[in-house]
Amino acid sequence: MKKRREVVITFQEVKDYVKSNLHQPIAIEEIMDAVEPFVMDYIQSPFGFAETDGVNDKKECMNELYLHFLGIAVETDGRVRRGLIRQTVKKEKERWEQWSAWGFGRYMGRLAYLLNEDAKVKVDGLHS
Repeated sequence: MKKRREVVITFQEVKDYVKSNLHQPIAIEEIMDAVEPFVMDYIQSPFGFAETDGVNDKKECMNELYLHFLGIAVETDGRVRRGLIRQTVKKEKERWEQWSAWGFGRYMGRLAYLLNEDAKVKVDGLHS
């Protein structure tokens, strides 16, 4: 069994990072909130998701999240796709009930893991 890792960041820090690096209304709060349980668990045990395990760059994670959010966020006329957002939130919650996640959860989880690793280095550096 793999050792669970220490969590030194909050989910709010992850959301703030995503929101500050994506354009509104692309970073959709409801979707981010729906994946919080998976994201925080993934920080502790970041294994088992082939499409994300090899991603070790925050910029790459942000690019994937941008593409995921872009596909859901707005219609060509600029209207927010409320129905698709609701479906995505439902899908992410259903996947978490199965101890899994869909694309948003997986990439936000990997981003959170990378942010947490950076934060641990900063914390350890302060205590050295």
